[in-house]
Amino acid sequence: MNDDKFTIIQWPEVQELMEIPGFDNNSVLINDEPLHTEYGDAAYLVRETWLKKVNKEATAELYHL
Repeated sequence: MNDDKFTIIQWPEVQELMEIPGFDNNSVLINDEPLHTEYGDAAYLVRETWLKKVNKEATAELYHL
C-alpha cells in the first residue's frame, strides 16, 4: 500500500514548482469533482515528501549550506 501524502497547491503558487525538475512525477492536476469545483482549473495535488526535499534544497541554497 502506498502511504504517500499529498497537499493541494493552487495557482499562482504552483507555477514556481512547475519549473523544478521532478514536478511532473510528483504531482497530479486536479480534474475530478468535488475538488475541481472547490480549487479551480490550475490546482495540483503535490507529493509532500517531494515538497519537503525541494524546500530543504532551496533553504540550503539560500544559506549556502
